[in-house]
Amino acid sequence: MLKKYFPQMLLGGCEFTPTWDKKAEEEIAAVCDFWKKIGYEPDFVSIAVYPYEGFVPSMNEEYLREDLLAARKLFRKYGLGHVPIMATEWSNTLSNRNVYNDSCYKGAYMIQNLTMNMDIADKIIYWNGSDIFGEFADTSDILYGGVGLVNKNGIPKPSFFAFWFLQDL
Repeated sequence: MLKKYFPQMLLGGCEFTPTWDKKAEEEIAAVCDFWKKIGYEPDFVSIAVYPYEGFVPSMNEEYLREDLLAARKLFRKYGLGHVPIMATEWSNTLSNRNVYNDSCYKGAYMIQNLTMNMDIADKIIYWNGSDIFGEFADTSDILYGGVGLVNKNGIPKPSFFAFWFLQDL
């Protein structure tokens, strides 16, 4: 119905977490089966990618690549291998109190991961633009490890400049 009125609109999603736990493939299979039953093919499938194995932080530096490859394999298995994959949430942590979020490491990390994986994903979208998302009573410092590209005062962090650099390439 939406496509009738907005033909340019992309419809898809589900924001799967392809490698977090064993239930992920079951969820993907169930959704893909449902889509087949109703005769629907999404314009894209989306995944959330964070470095966790189960609910434990992973030390695997290539988790983004492995999650993207796992997603490609799963969607191919269920007949959606030709559908674009978008990582609609991505970061190196879910923590809003991780000192690495404010460091030069984060900028370099982002450049490395985005350039290493742009051949696999159709889109990779960073999790959060601003530290305001994680602002609480204990966040009076200028930097406190928030996940944003800019701090709560709008000051760009190294991760912001990583995107700026990649845009200019």
